[in-house]
Amino acid sequence: MRIAVVDDEKTYHRIIDDFIKKWKEETRHREVTVDYFENAERLFFSLDNSLYDLYLLDIRLPMMNGFELGEAIRQLNKQVVIAFITCDDGYLEKGYELSIFRYIRKPLYYDKIRQCLDYAWLESENKGVSLTIQSRTSHIKLLYKDIDYITAGIHNISVHTRDNKQYKMTIKTSFDQFAKSIPYPFMIRVHRGFLVNMEYVDRFTRTEINLYTTPEAIPIGRLYHDEAIHKLKQYFNSDII
Repeated sequence: MRIAVVDDEKTYHRIIDDFIKKWKEETRHREVTVDYFENAERLFFSLDNSLYDLYLLDIRLPMMNGFELGEAIRQLNKQVVIAFITCDDGYLEKGYELSIFRYIRKPLYYDKIRQCLDYAWLESENKGVSLTIQSRTSHIKLLYKDIDYITAGIHNISVHTRDNKQYKMTIKTSFDQFAKSIPYPFMIRVHRGFLVNMEYVDRFTRTEINLYTTPEAIPIGRLYHDEAIHKLKQYFNSDII
């Protein structure tokens, strides 16, 4: 996993470096590299050649700020994990437009950085995990990260993707067995007939989920309620501390 840290205060470079070393020791992840930048311009001009799995960006930077850099990163990669480091709450709404994973308030605490590292690691490990849609005439490979939800039919499934396409496939097992076989940790069971990709959840209540890729609400079934809500709360844990 590759990490980019942009902050004009070297003190925070050292703090984040200590946190990453601690996380590597705890998780035993060895293949992690970190590049530190004191301004956004240095990273901006290398974006085409150097893409990272996680960006930790200070918002208040001289000249180009963290939001402008985040927008440039999003133009190149819609899914990469970005977290903003901030001193106040005044930027929340704009950040959500960029699908920011976390806002982290200074001073920094290990738990908040660890959440970003855990999530980015899962993303980097699973970004190539795919589902093959088979029919009599074709085989189509869909990355799980491009699937927003899956519904169950009678001996088949319907796969709905973030570009508003739908694919049907016959399955030889039950939907329950199919759901348990999925190797993608962000695809969760929320109903006897629905699997949802948490990465596309815009909001949720105790009874339903809304995705930002589709206007229809997805119900949360009673049997799956507790586990689904627990996972969604963990995923949405974006408190600024």
